[in-house]
Amino acid sequence: MSKRHKEKFKNVWKNQTAIGKRFGISAIALGKILIENELKDKNTKLATEKAISDGFAISKPLKDGTPFYMWNEKKLSKILSSNHKRIPDIRLQINEIKENLYIIEKIYDEGQDKYANLMYDGLVEEYGNSTSMSCAMFEVELEKCNQDFGIWLRAHVDMAMKDKNFMPMLNIYHPEYIEKLGKLLPII
Repeated sequence: MSKRHKEKFKNVWKNQTAIGKRFGISAIALGKILIENELKDKNTKLATEKAISDGFAISKPLKDGTPFYMWNEKKLSKILSSNHKRIPDIRLQINEIKENLYIIEKIYDEGQDKYANLMYDGLVEEYGNSTSMSCAMFEVELEKCNQDFGIWLRAHVDMAMKDKNFMPMLNIYHPEYIEKLGKLLPII
């Protein structure tokens, strides 16, 4: 197989936490599913021979020799998709940015404003003016408002008035809110 057709290791193999995030479940919950499907041993918590031979898992021991397994995301997706919905890439990115924004805010509140500013600058450098960054910042502010719909609606109307590209990106939010916003925008 040529290099061009060979997939990168990191694009194929992931740990349980990364795969679990894709489906909105914890690494522990994923581990239980792996055990149910006989891909992970109930007692040792290691990948089974079946998992390895069928290409679901690959052994990647830690530096100290501790057994560790990476899992084939595509193969596990087929098993997981029967009971769990895959989270879209943009939603994962928004969640990641939000986690970072909360960490930055905590560091800032602890009085380490220079460090917090450096972290924020790094986040802006990585995501810039992207839809993901805008949505994450908006959601953080929304959560501070305890998701009061009136405040939420007013913020969306303000954003829609300022940025004509804002409305199409609302499709990642809850359809009920979009419907209400769509009905109220012409009135306002």
